[in-house]
Amino acid sequence: MSKNMKNILKIIPFLFLPVIIFSCVREESETGIQLQDPNTIINGHRYDSAKVDISTVYADSSYTQKLSTVVIGYYKDNHFGSVNASVFTQIQFENQKKPDLSGAQSFDSLILSLAFAGYFPKTYDTNSSGQIHIQVYQLSDNLDKDKNYKPDDVVSFNESSPLWDGNVAFNPTKSLTIDGNTESAQIRIPMPEAFRDYIAKTNWSSNEDFINTLKGLHIRVKQSDEAGNKMGYFNLNSANSGLTLFYKDAEGARQKTRYVVDTSLVRFSNFTHDYSGTALANIKTQDIPGNSKIYLENLLGTRIKVNFPDLISWGRNKPYAINQAVLVLPVTGDIDEANIQPGVYCYAYNAEGKIAPVLDSYSSSGIVMSYYDSDKKAYRILLTRHIQNMLNGNYENWGFLLIPYAEKNTASRVILNGSDFASSGAHLEIIYTAPPVK
Repeated sequence: MSKNMKNILKIIPFLFLPVIIFSCVREESETGIQLQDPNTIINGHRYDSAKVDISTVYADSSYTQKLSTVVIGYYKDNHFGSVNASVFTQIQFENQKKPDLSGAQSFDSLILSLAFAGYFPKTYDTNSSGQIHIQVYQLSDNLDKDKNYKPDDVVSFNESSPLWDGNVAFNPTKSLTIDGNTESAQIRIPMPEAFRDYIAKTNWSSNEDFINTLKGLHIRVKQSDEAGNKMGYFNLNSANSGLTLFYKDAEGARQKTRYVVDTSLVRFSNFTHDYSGTALANIKTQDIPGNSKIYLENLLGTRIKVNFPDLISWGRNKPYAINQAVLVLPVTGDIDEANIQPGVYCYAYNAEGKIAPVLDSYSSSGIVMSYYDSDKKAYRILLTRHIQNMLNGNYENWGFLLIPYAEKNTASRVILNGSDFASSGAHLEIIYTAPPVK
C-alpha cells in the first residue's frame, strides 16, 4: 500500500463530521466532466498561472461542547506561540443509579482517570517515564445544558482550592495493571480524602441531585511547567474515564463504584491561544497575508482563506471541460511531518458569507478528495467539479475556506509556502480540454 493511500485511509474517521449546508440558486452542472474519457483525464491543456490570494485567519468562534474526545495540555513553539487546552464537565452516577454504600466498612480512595485516545506531539518518546502537571478543580457554578459553549468560555471554579495540583505519569501508549486487570493507557489522579468522603458519604437524593450539587470538574494543566509542552487526547466516554471510588464492603472485600461522564451530560473544551512574539501576533484582529508563509493550526487556532480572482475572466462561458483542478499547498518543513494534519476540509463561501463543502469534498465511493501527499510534501485539494460549475456560471467566486481535520480534538499544525513561491508555493493546477480551433 502506498504512503499516500495510507494518508487517505487515515482521514476516513473524519468523514462524518458535521457540516453547514447552504442551497445554491442554480442546480449543479457538470457539463464537460461527464463527457470526459477517464483515460485522458491527465491530458489536455495546462493552466497553472491563476492568481492566488491566500491568507491566514483566526478561527471563527465555534462550539466545543459534547466532544467525546477532548484535549488537555499545554504546548508552545516559536511559530504558533502557546496554546492551553482544558475541559469543563459534569459527572454522574454510573447508569444514573445511586450506588448503595450503606454497608461499606471503609473508603480507601477516589481516583480520577482519563483514558488516552492519542497525544501530541507525535514525536513524544512514549518509552520515556514522562509526567504532566495536572490541575483539577470543582466547579462553583452549574453548567448550562441549553448553552452553546465556545472555546473561550469559562465557568467559575474554586481556583484557590484545587482537588489536585501536581505531576502525574504521562504514558499515552502504556497499558496499566489495576487490581490484577489490564486496562488501556490512562492518566490516574488521586483525589483528596475530603473530596472522597464528600462523594461517598453525602446522602444524595438522586442522580440529578448529585449532578447539580457537585456541579462538575475543571481539568487543565499548569502552564510553562517543566512537565508541560505536551498534550493528551482523552476519550471521556471510555469505561476507563471518570471517578472511581474504592471501598471495603461489610465482609472486608475490596469493591468499587464509578461516577462517569455520560454523553447526556454537559461538557465543553476551552482553548487559549497566545501568539505573542510570532508572525501571528496580530491574527486575532487582522488576517495575515500569505505571500510568504501560511499557518494552519488545530484547536480552533488558525484557518486559511483563498481566492482565485482572475479565474472567472479566464474561463467563464468558454467551452472548457475541466479534466482536473487541484489546489496544491506545499509545506515548508518547519514542522515535523509527524505533527501535521493528514488533510484539510475545503468549503466554499456564498454571497452571505456562509460556507458549505465544495462539490469535490467526497468521491462517489465516499473517499475524501483532499489529502497530504507525503512524496511531494504538499496538500492536494481536488476542486474539479466546483471550478467547472464556477466557469459554467452556476457558482460565483466568493472564495474558499480551509479547515484542518479534527480541529477541535487534535493539536496538529503546519506551515505552508505562500503564493510568492510559484510552483513551490500555493498554486492552482488546472488541466482542461478545449475544442480545436477551426
